[in-house]
Amino acid sequence: MILSENSVERDWTENEIETVLQKENKDGSVVLLPLAIDDAIKFTEKPWAIKMRRAHRIHDFSMWEDNNEFQEEFSQLLTELNTDEEQKEAEVDFQEDYEVKSDRYTAVIDQKIAWNNIKYARLS
Repeated sequence: MILSENSVERDWTENEIETVLQKENKDGSVVLLPLAIDDAIKFTEKPWAIKMRRAHRIHDFSMWEDNNEFQEEFSQLLTELNTDEEQKEAEVDFQEDYEVKSDRYTAVIDQKIAWNNIKYARLS
């Protein structure tokens, strides 16, 4: 979400932020990626803004006219996006690995049960 002096004063911004923060708390996921293009979000005392500042790093692009500052913040933003993507990929890999191993273990257990049934059937 792009945050500016104008958006901080709008009711819809509060509604959007509150909705997203509730979703994040419920799902345990990160959905919001706040970007500031001025200093308004840093100094407002609106309760929703305080909650957001506590829950998220706000990427500061208020110095966008300074190429070095902009590049530094942009690099940090990309790093955060890549880290989130890598984490999601790792979670998917873990889930796939878990499912494969779980299927293998289930097959081994089924095979052992079948052999035991045959063994006991012969003894009877």
